Amino acid sequence: DDVRVQMVRDRDQRHRLVLSGVYDTIGFDGLDGFMGTLARNWSFSVIFTAQSGQPYTARVGAVDLNGDGNTRNDIAPGTLRNEFRLPSIVTFDPRISREIPMGPARLQLIWEAFNLFNRDNISGVDTTYYSVAGTILTRATNFERPLASAGERIMQLAAKITF
Repeated sequence: DDVRVQMVRDRDQRHRLVLSGVYDTIGFDGLDGFMGTLARNWSFSVIFTAQSGQPYTARVGAVDLNGDGNTRNDIAPGTLRNEFRLPSIVTFDPRISREIPMGPARLQLIWEAFNLFNRDNISGVDTTYYSVAGTILTRATNFERPLASAGERIMQLAAKITF
């Protein structure tokens, strides 16, 4: 049970908000003629995600401080397990599509973006709090340096034919 509780703490997500919505004009009957044809068959959707940072533990290089044969479970002296947190993550992912009837088939044109505002969502940092030389611990200068990102802005276009 202690292992299960610790695993939950390792992925502790304090705050997370996800909003999504879809608006489509498939049944739009407000206009006739050319303007009605132009206004119908659009779909607009979005997913907005905001979350607090994940916890992480400060480490001591690649040294096995407690002699258990595992260098990944040693907490840096003077720190606590999961004492530090990554920065928050915020993404805005919109999608616009248009369906065009073509006899028995339908052509769907799609534009979508991920992380539209290109926010630098850091998902991993250097957790080395101390480096080791012999038996001397020295505070690492690269502690908390960003190592990974949840991804830069990506946009894509697609065409899909269904029949």
